[in-house]
Amino acid sequence: MENKKKHIVGFYVDERKRDMKNIKKDPPKRIEAVKLPKKVKLLYSVGEISKGILNITPIMFCLYFYVNVLGISSSVAATVMLISKIWDIINDPIMGAIVDRTHSKEGKCRVWLKYVSLPGGIAFALTFMMPAIGGVWKIVWIAITYTLQSMAGTAFLIPANTLCGRLTSDPVERASMNQYKGFINLIPNLCVTGLTMPLVLLFGGENNMQRGFLCVGILYGIFYALGVFCVYIGTRGYEPVEEIKEKKQVEISAIFPSVILYSA
Repeated sequence: MENKKKHIVGFYVDERKRDMKNIKKDPPKRIEAVKLPKKVKLLYSVGEISKGILNITPIMFCLYFYVNVLGISSSVAATVMLISKIWDIINDPIMGAIVDRTHSKEGKCRVWLKYVSLPGGIAFALTFMMPAIGGVWKIVWIAITYTLQSMAGTAFLIPANTLCGRLTSDPVERASMNQYKGFINLIPNLCVTGLTMPLVLLFGGENNMQRGFLCVGILYGIFYALGVFCVYIGTRGYEPVEEIKEKKQVEISAIFPSVILYSA
């Protein structure tokens, strides 16, 4: 296959179009200054919809759902959310260390997007579901589901953000990807903030807002999962796959030094 290159600001941009039929046989082995097709940039940017749903919805509506709809004390609900955020500070560098030690034929990052898409959508939907339980079990339920969706979000955000720098080393292409992301990010920013409560009232009405939030949680969970999976599908063949000389297991003892380093 003919390999044409163009010199741009000191970087060589590989303009070849990857042969999708031979990707599995000959995946890239290192990060190159590849010129990414618009389709790849667009599908990667669709992940911003998932990020927006994940970042905006819990912050704006979870506390309202817990207190005004489920009847949980505001102090208890806020404490649960605070503890979950503290755990986020711990598990973010852990996830980063795990991704760094991941060895897969699908790349360090993409393999996580593949397996976290559906569980992440389910965990998000469960955050706005409350089974027929009462008393302290309500608190236990929201603590588990809120923490699960937060951890699933970490398992998506860390690989997705890292993937941007692994698709190409060309700064012009990376800047272009960020422009795509900024444009797509407007969709959840506008829709989640402006449509969530109208959708809750549409699905459940004022007399059954619990059902309304459940329906919205399921709807957003579907969009969340689809967005993550689009990133996985759209970047197929563009993330480098380092040669695996031997299989290595990720051990907790090997992760914690990295956690200390990231936290410092």
